[in-house]
Amino acid sequence: MIENRELSMDDYLAMLRRRLKVILIPTLLAPLVGFAVSYAFSPKYTSESLVLIAEQKVPEGYVKPVVTEDINQRITTLQNKALSAERLRPLIEQLQLTRGGRNVDDLIETIRDHMSILPVQVSAVSAQVGARKNLKGETPGFTVSYVASNPREAQEICAGLTDIILKENITNRTQAAQSTTDFLSRQLDDAKRSLDDLDSRLANFKKQYIGQLPGDEDNNLRILMGMNSQLDANTQTLNRAQQDKAYTESLLAQQLAAWKSSQTAKAGHCRTAERVEPHEFCSRQSKRSQHRQGKPVRTS
Repeated sequence: MIENRELSMDDYLAMLRRRLKVILIPTLLAPLVGFAVSYAFSPKYTSESLVLIAEQKVPEGYVKPVVTEDINQRITTLQNKALSAERLRPLIEQLQLTRGGRNVDDLIETIRDHMSILPVQVSAVSAQVGARKNLKGETPGFTVSYVASNPREAQEICAGLTDIILKENITNRTQAAQSTTDFLSRQLDDAKRSLDDLDSRLANFKKQYIGQLPGDEDNNLRILMGMNSQLDANTQTLNRAQQDKAYTESLLAQQLAAWKSSQTAKAGHCRTAERVEPHEFCSRQSKRSQHRQGKPVRTS
């Protein structure tokens, strides 16, 4: 029967001595085997590029975002466009990857298999920029990585793929902004035409009901006060004119009376001259002729 007792340090050392070979042999052989096996496989080099997504600087309350698509969906869309054959063929020709007789279609499939895009953790990006920010649960960026057996080739292809993604993103944003601009321009033209029509109708309404609108009260009062002032001035002018008229009429009556009296006096003088006898008139004529001839005139 085995007695249960507490193990001491000597017991542990005894167990270690008994199993020393089992522990040391795998510990020593495993690194050597792994190092030897690593030579049997070709080396793989991974090139990565970090793309950060800049937030909109203008508050959304003033300017609505042009691109409203989910960021993860946008990344997937950009990846599919970047890995299309029409985008990869120019990159392959630019990097001259077809040297050595490699097929273009095979290179395209190789790039698609070895290229990957992974979202960046918020904490990692915040540590790089030096501050932790709340990004409202959105992806602050993504990493483009490419694996190749040649380090230079991995770096060039990764840089080319990143450049394609950035250009495609700029193109998409430009198209979205242009579409938004065209839509806003059409809306602005429609609003301008509607505003011009309303202005025309308002002008016609004011012209039709001029002086009867609620806003014309002060203007009507000013016009009324001005007309009252003009009425007072015209009344004073009329009174002065009537006074001048009365004075002129009195002068005219006096002059007319004087003229009539003078005409009456002249008429009386003419009647007196007509009453002289004919023989007296002849005697007077003879006296005048004698006086002219120098003869003495006898007076009766």
